[in-house]
Amino acid sequence: MTIRPQATRSDERPDTRRGFSLVELVVVLLLLAILASMAAYSARGVVAKNRLARAVETVEQFDQALRRAARYERREITGVIDRQRGTLSVENGSDEHRFRLPGRVSIESLKMEGSGGGLVAFGDGSTRSYAVELESDRARVFVVFAGGTGQVLHLNDVATVRAILESR
Repeated sequence: MTIRPQATRSDERPDTRRGFSLVELVVVLLLLAILASMAAYSARGVVAKNRLARAVETVEQFDQALRRAARYERREITGVIDRQRGTLSVENGSDEHRFRLPGRVSIESLKMEGSGGGLVAFGDGSTRSYAVELESDRARVFVVFAGGTGQVLHLNDVATVRAILESR
């Protein structure tokens, strides 16, 4: 019995290809890059809203500190909002409370009831009604403080803010 070697034809050659071609790898990397950019874009909005929420809390703490200082001292206390530095401070003679907004949040505007004058808390802890507009990465909110009661509203519509401040 003789064993003859099997002849292999060129079209019956075993598949020696292992792994992926360069084109396949580039396509997969491109798809991953697109998915990653979409995820980063959607996460950016969430981060901006989180920053804005922390800034709202900071402004509310500032207002509470201003009203509390005026009630405690039983006299007018001045509140200073520095838009360029993003700081809010309560000037109480020798004692000063300073609040800083989170990074990448800016105070776009300060709107007050009536005209002129600064932000002052009276001896009974009341203030004139005012609104602070905060912005972070194109997300914005108005924080409106009702003068006598200190009630806080979070609004997105400037027309509503104007209506509230003009009605008081």
